[in-house]
Amino acid sequence: YDFTGYGVISVPLSLKRKNWRGFNQTEILGKLIAQRLKLVFYPDILRKVTETKPQAKLSKKERIKQIKGVFDVVDSKYIIGKKFIIFDDVWTTGATIKAAAAALKRKGAEKVWAITLASSH
Repeated sequence: YDFTGYGVISVPLSLKRKNWRGFNQTEILGKLIAQRLKLVFYPDILRKVTETKPQAKLSKKERIKQIKGVFDVVDSKYIIGKKFIIFDDVWTTGATIKAAAAALKRKGAEKVWAITLASSH
């Protein structure tokens, strides 16, 4: 598939979690993936607006319920009519990526793909 014209966005952490950890691994890896694919990396387009429990300790049903509506777009002018690849490190239920993609699509993104490094299945 030709991803020319796509931008790469990593799944964001909440500010509290990022400050506690000191970094966001998906942001670091997302930037490297964008460089490798010769695409633009957008670190600040998507934000996590709600603090959540770690997904790893939740059931599929709890993950889906918890993650709905936790992502928002910082400024729609960077989204409308554009195409994106969302990067996350692990796919378990897909709830996180689906919620992030939904936020982008709601704000006018034309197309959204996703990639992960690993799957828990």
